[in-house]
Amino acid sequence: MGVQLKNIKLKHTIIMKRILLTVAAIATSLLTITSCTKPSAGILANANPPNGAWIITYYNDGGELIMSDYADYVFNFNGNNVVRVTNNDRELNGYWALSAEDQRQEFNIAFNNGDDKLSHINDDWEVLSFSESEIVLTEDGDEIHFRKQPTEVTTDSLVRNF
Repeated sequence: MGVQLKNIKLKHTIIMKRILLTVAAIATSLLTITSCTKPSAGILANANPPNGAWIITYYNDGGELIMSDYADYVFNFNGNNVVRVTNNDRELNGYWALSAEDQRQEFNIAFNNGDDKLSHINDDWEVLSFSESEIVLTEDGDEIHFRKQPTEVTTDSLVRNF
């Protein structure tokens, strides 16, 4: 019976060592992978801003806050890379795209429609954050924030959806 007890203890010790070695190997592998992996530049490459109206809530242009210049501008980023902008009763079109460049996410905006304010935001902006409700971009010390407007609920839309 003593030999049998020693065999059980020996088997238990071997199993415990195998478990500990396996856990150690997995932990070492995870640490190696996460410490050597650079952030992926393609995280947002296929993302689209959510449909809906977006407004500029913050625009720091070289130290000057100019978001009030864009108070009447509403941006709609369409899935076909067209950005439609309404300003009072005018509708203007431009181009937008997300891309990755040297481990940097870029949000490219281009307007060529004669509107000086819109041409002022033409740039390959670096993405600081990108969510369902806010896009924060920066470039050469400038920073711009787009915030998605809540969808308005009207009695007409309630009746249509009922």
